[in-house]
Amino acid sequence: MQQEESLVRWYNLSGYTLRIEYSPGLARELGSYLNIASAEAGAPHLSLQLSVIDPGQIDRIMPLPDTAQNIPDFTLLLNRPVTVRSFRNHSGQWTDYQGYARSYVSSNEASARVVILAGHDILPLYTDMLFTYNLVNQLMVYYDQFAVHAGCVDYQGTGIMISGNSGRGKSTAIFALLQHGFKVLSDERILVSKQDDGYKGCSISDIIKVRETARVSFFPGLPMDQAYGSVDDEHYFRCGTITPDGWRSHTELKQFLVINRSGQPYSSLTPINPTRVVGEFFPVTMKAWDNREAATKRFNFLMDFLSTVPCYQLDFGTDMAQFADIVRELAEGVMR
Repeated sequence: MQQEESLVRWYNLSGYTLRIEYSPGLARELGSYLNIASAEAGAPHLSLQLSVIDPGQIDRIMPLPDTAQNIPDFTLLLNRPVTVRSFRNHSGQWTDYQGYARSYVSSNEASARVVILAGHDILPLYTDMLFTYNLVNQLMVYYDQFAVHAGCVDYQGTGIMISGNSGRGKSTAIFALLQHGFKVLSDERILVSKQDDGYKGCSISDIIKVRETARVSFFPGLPMDQAYGSVDDEHYFRCGTITPDGWRSHTELKQFLVINRSGQPYSSLTPINPTRVVGEFFPVTMKAWDNREAATKRFNFLMDFLSTVPCYQLDFGTDMAQFADIVRELAEGVMR
């Protein structure tokens, strides 16, 4: 029987050519989480290779380095807990997802390789997020586009970022704005880059999530049969299934909001000094294991960004229409 060949897909990401190679079978499972314009084959600026291997071959195909800095282990909660171990030296970073996969990201070029163990039990949704969405975002730092942990919406050309720790209501807020006339870039992560006239936000996926408690409380009419995927209490939707033409890939970033739940019906916005944002924004965006040069570059970039873009504290209430109104007023420059 003829062996199925690997599939190569080409994308245009903000003018950079991205090449992703999938081993047989993976192309049917992965890649649909991304929403990036197609491109013609050529010399890639970024490259990502994903393959499936027999578990017994992993140490031969992608051995972990003998001499490297060991980054503290942590547990990643997917459809089951996965222990994650990472190692870094001058050439790159290796990450081992115990019993699931292993990845290598180069320090010298925008390239990454992932080997996924045959027979693993992790859902394709998580594999797609981890090894296409996350890695492509990560690789763009090579071209001074920094992936930050924040949601982002656009209203008539004005981009507004919303940041906050998990559980603050960020995804719920983004979902509400989508249903009230805003275009959504992402509820989770965007790429931020410096332009001649300010800062640009870019998203590489049109999928956002809503938790079951928020769905029941605020969005009971959601067409659940149109969900891209559901895992436990989280439902993933393409923006266009909620609001046609509801997604936008780029915007000019003009405002930055730090979200807190108000516990009240009404939301409010309060101008704050950028230094008050650091404690909320940096822990979820800075990487403790970055080398000093990379950490300094990211830190300086984020500080310049925050000192340029007006910052607000968003006390997020339960009246979604009123919340959308005050964010719309902010975008229009008529906030009371």
